[in-house]
Amino acid sequence: MDNNLTTYLLTKNNEKTIEAALQSILWLNGKVIIGDMGSKDETVQIGRKHGAQVISFPFQDDYGRAKNQLLKSHKSLWQLYLEPWEQIITGHQAILEASQEQAPRAHYLQILRGQTITKEIRLWNKNLRFLNPVFETVNDDLATLLDPVVINSAGGKEENIDHLLELWKKTDPLSEEPHYYQAYRFLHNKDYQKFASLAEKYADVNKKGMSAVMIRYHLAMVNIYSLGDNNKAVRYLLECIAARPLMA
Repeated sequence: MDNNLTTYLLTKNNEKTIEAALQSILWLNGKVIIGDMGSKDETVQIGRKHGAQVISFPFQDDYGRAKNQLLKSHKSLWQLYLEPWEQIITGHQAILEASQEQAPRAHYLQILRGQTITKEIRLWNKNLRFLNPVFETVNDDLATLLDPVVINSAGGKEENIDHLLELWKKTDPLSEEPHYYQAYRFLHNKDYQKFASLAEKYADVNKKGMSAVMIRYHLAMVNIYSLGDNNKAVRYLLECIAARPLMA
């Protein structure tokens, strides 16, 4: 077993997908920890059958808090996060090689959702922490893409996200982050006008960091292909290139 790498999953009633997720990481030969948030089905039993350590959490709304608790449950240098409805399709060797590095850093993996591919930090050094309670992202502007790792996403907690975003805005009214993720919810649902309205407000406040760059990029694409405002599209593209010249 590779002591450098621990894969963990946060679950709640995922009996239909958890087995496939666990089978997809067998080749990594590392420790697997499941943080369960009150499953009433066979999720926990399936996890234990596959040798995963299961930790039960009494709180069920704060996913970021739950994941940070999971980080404290083991001593591995590297963490790999997988949703219980996802499977690692390719790139296992690249993950293993990255987990041998000693420098504190993070890696993006390619996430395949239907016909859409996005990049998310899913592999990182243990010194990094999740920063928000809904999408539980790890922020690292120096993170690199680990290619050709692809994770296939087949579902998720979609029905609960809107509720959690509203709860987040109420508990942290000064934060701009929930508005950022709400904008991307509109984009995901193809409500381009609402996305543009919220994203522009976020872009006006946040000038630096990868989130600010990416929201400008998507604003440019929405204005070109959906809203027909080429002037705004050019503006946001130029701002992207100014912040990240390699995007050209």
